[in-house]
Amino acid sequence: MKEQVEQVLGPIGARAWVHAVDLDSGAEVGYGSYGLVALASVFKVPVLVELFRRFGDGRLAPDARLDVPAEGRSAGPTGLSVMADPIELSLRDLAYWMMSVSDNAATDILVNLLGTDAINATLRELGLTRTRVDGTCDDLYQTMYEDVPEGAGPDALRAARAVDPERTQHSGTPREITRLLTAIWKDEAAGPAECAEMRRILGLQAWPHRLRAGFTEPGTRVSAKTGTLPFWRNEAGVVEVDGGRFAVAVFIRTEDHRYRQPATDTSVGTLARLAVDHLRSSTDHLDSSTDQPRSSADVLRSSSTDPLRSSADVLPSSTDHSRSSADQLSSSADQSRSSSDHPRSSSDQPRSDAHLRSSDERPRSDVDGRAFADHPRSVDTPEQPDAPERSDTLVWSVDAPERSSADHLRSRGSGMRGPGVVRAATPEAIRERAGGLGAEIWLHARDLDTGKSVGIGENTPVVTASVFKVPVALELARQAAVGEIDLTQRVTVPDEGKVPSPYGLAAHRDHVVVSYHDLAQLMMVISDNVATDLVLDRVGKDRVAALLAELGLGGTAVPENCAEILASVAQDLGTAYGDDERELTEVPPERLRSLRALDPARTCRTTPEEITRLLAGIWREEAAAPQACALVRGWMGAQVWPHRLSSGFPGDDVVISGKTGTLPLIRNEAGVLEFRDGGRYAVGVFTRAADPTPNAPHLDALIGWAAAEAVAQLRGERH
Repeated sequence: MKEQVEQVLGPIGARAWVHAVDLDSGAEVGYGSYGLVALASVFKVPVLVELFRRFGDGRLAPDARLDVPAEGRSAGPTGLSVMADPIELSLRDLAYWMMSVSDNAATDILVNLLGTDAINATLRELGLTRTRVDGTCDDLYQTMYEDVPEGAGPDALRAARAVDPERTQHSGTPREITRLLTAIWKDEAAGPAECAEMRRILGLQAWPHRLRAGFTEPGTRVSAKTGTLPFWRNEAGVVEVDGGRFAVAVFIRTEDHRYRQPATDTSVGTLARLAVDHLRSSTDHLDSSTDQPRSSADVLRSSSTDPLRSSADVLPSSTDHSRSSADQLSSSADQSRSSSDHPRSSSDQPRSDAHLRSSDERPRSDVDGRAFADHPRSVDTPEQPDAPERSDTLVWSVDAPERSSADHLRSRGSGMRGPGVVRAATPEAIRERAGGLGAEIWLHARDLDTGKSVGIGENTPVVTASVFKVPVALELARQAAVGEIDLTQRVTVPDEGKVPSPYGLAAHRDHVVVSYHDLAQLMMVISDNVATDLVLDRVGKDRVAALLAELGLGGTAVPENCAEILASVAQDLGTAYGDDERELTEVPPERLRSLRALDPARTCRTTPEEITRLLAGIWREEAAAPQACALVRGWMGAQVWPHRLSSGFPGDDVVISGKTGTLPLIRNEAGVLEFRDGGRYAVGVFTRAADPTPNAPHLDALIGWAAAEAVAQLRGERH
């Protein structure tokens, strides 16, 4: 299997360290299992364990309240780090934010409360001798500020202490991390009740683009924690599939310091799948007369670094990536391994002008790596050109040859083009690709400065799912701009009776006191249903309808809130529904298609053309006062999901602001892409699948790919 693992790593030029253990048989498999790695945010798992041990022995009360001021929080891209106002919540709900969206502010509050000495003492007590937590998220990034001067290139970043396993503040080995997860799953890390709650929290992680991408079978559960730093893409968790339970940890070090690396993210899931399938085969989890565990070759064919490639394109040509025998994937019962963590050198990557820092401003601390994703510093951001006269001309070149997915991945995101001419895929090719993946697709893309546009069924009514939260956010911002709503006003969200939501306030065990501004932030950044309904109740459906009418968006409507949409699903199916698609995997597709929530005439709706018109109005400050439009742009710019629209634009030279939408069979995203040359494009992509599979990374990737092809058509890109 060594060669198959390196087939995954070869195209992305990366090293990997992997370990997996069967929680029931104890069998193990590893690839560099004993090598020291930079944990990045995986270090939050030991913090979680120490916190819940103290809950169990009474030293801390899980429902103890904290009123966290806005000032002095560790910065980052998610959670309390991006909330504008004070928030009151419990200790155990603070732990939820630390794990679900990797909240740096929540993490550092807990690390400072617990102390690193105590966290490390617990690790030693549990037998983990090489795993250590020697500081907060903010401490880690302070070392990067010191080691990477303003204007320094990737070589300085590569030499930074934070990314060196020997010198970083949070390090460990894959095997020790799976041992810690095993202790949580076997009720050995703390008391049974505390371990059960830790398992619940790990199961609520928001990110679907790494481990989960490798395990798409219905009924599969992945409970995990990601970690990201420049050059590092990690995830560790427990996979429950077909009756088996497997702790698995994957750490990948690339040559690329940039933040958006969808191919590497997908490789995390592919490598985890290889390891788990190896264990499943060796321990015979599946009866030979029924379903068989997938072979490693099957994994490589179906879980490639590009989910849109055909199986014939996945296996790369043989290459000779020399590694020591210690790195071979094999049983690791008592074999000690070591691995070097020095990647091959790489050329400087272009940086995104949209992320430039002023000379007197440090980047916001971000343990997921965005603050340092765009080195080296380039010239100042060019001024926006005067907008030419706009046109609604449909410019899609219907005779343009289709670009392959491999070409697409090579040409997207870097802002650099090689010789030759490759045009964007035609509408027919996009429809064909979607159909081959078992989906229908409707899209529209609009150049915000020229007004030129391209579309596929762009005037077709479509179900918005959570994309309806964009006009809700705009109406909130409009009312705030004229003084009708005070965004700093705080409301109490009770701990019971909340609308179901996969993430956010619905997962809280205790009540929370939060401002309307931060409710809007949660609504847009993680699509929080509880926050959405509180905001919509405050602004009023009638006011949202009036806004849409004023803007001339007659095909867009918000007749229901989240609670009403989910209640209609439950009523139509005659069962409870908690906004978890896994609950519907046994429901026949034809019955799902009859749901009111999937009928544009009976639920929240829009057309692809109207959603890009709305986004154009927000970005051009024509839909509301400038300060209101700026609020919505800020909320959309902080959205955390990397697996749909963002997946089509690797690298960091495109700034992406978006809003996803998901319901059974429905996967959407609408947003705005801002290129470093000043180009700005609104895109809306709406899909409907034939198969109710809840975890469908190939359909998520389809959204990014189709958006990239549409934008390429508008830009007339050549490479």
